[in-house]
Amino acid sequence: MDSKILYYTKSNLEGNFLQNAAAKTGEKLENLSKAVSAIVPTIFGGMSNKVTNEPSFLPTIISESKNVFTNQSLSHLDEFVGENKKDVEVTQVNSFLFDVFGGSLHHIIEKIASFAGIKNSSTRQLFDASGVASLNSIGKNIIEEGGSSESINNFLEKNKPGFLSIIPASLGLSLLLSGAHSPMTDANNIQQQSNTYQMQKSNSFLKTLLITVIGMVIIVALFRSCWGNEKEHDHVRGSHEQATSMIITNNNIVNNFI
Repeated sequence: MDSKILYYTKSNLEGNFLQNAAAKTGEKLENLSKAVSAIVPTIFGGMSNKVTNEPSFLPTIISESKNVFTNQSLSHLDEFVGENKKDVEVTQVNSFLFDVFGGSLHHIIEKIASFAGIKNSSTRQLFDASGVASLNSIGKNIIEEGGSSESINNFLEKNKPGFLSIIPASLGLSLLLSGAHSPMTDANNIQQQSNTYQMQKSNSFLKTLLITVIGMVIIVALFRSCWGNEKEHDHVRGSHEQATSMIITNNNIVNNFI
C-alpha cells in the first residue's frame, strides 16, 4: 500500500488536534484517538468503494481535494470540532461524506461512537475533520507531488482491501463498505423487499383462506350434529306415540272383550 497519503492524513489528526478536540468536546483523549483510528480508514475505504462502483465519482474527489488543499482548510482543522464550527466548510464536507456513504453514514457514526466510547455528536465532528484531512492529503499529492486522476484512482482501488483491513474487525464495517451504496446492492435490497412483501401478502391470503375453511368445517359439523339430534328426537317421539297408541288399542280390546 502507498501509505504516504494515509500517513499524512493520520499525522494531522494527532497531537494538538486531539488535545484541542478533547478540551472542546469533554471526551477522553485516548477515546478520541481510538475513534480517529477507525474513522480514517473508513473514509478511505468508503471513497475506494464509491469509485469502484461509480467511476464517475472520481472527478468529485479530485475537485474537492484540490479545493480543500488550496483553501488551506487544514490550518484551522481544530475549528471543525466544538461549538464554533465553520458552518460553510462543515456543510461542504458533510455533503461530500454523504455522497460517499449515503444513508449508511449515520449507522457508521453510531458504531464508531460505541466502539470508541464517545458521543455520536463528537464522532460526527471527528468525521468532518477527518474528511477534511483526507481530502487535503489527496489534494497535496496532486498539487505538490505530481499526482493525477489516474494515480489517485489506482491508489483508491488497489488499496481498498488494505483500507478495510485496518478498520477494527469488531465494528463489522468491512462487509458494509465492500458493497455499500452500490447500484447492484441497492437493486438487490429493493428486490429482496419486494419478495418479502409478496411472501407476506401470500401468507396473509393463505391465513384468511385457512380460517374460512376451518370456520366452514365447524359450521357443517355443528349443523350435522344438530340435524342428527333432531332426527333422533323425532324417532324417539314417533316410537313413544306408536307405543301409546298400541296401549290404548289393547285397552279397548280388553274392555270390549270384557
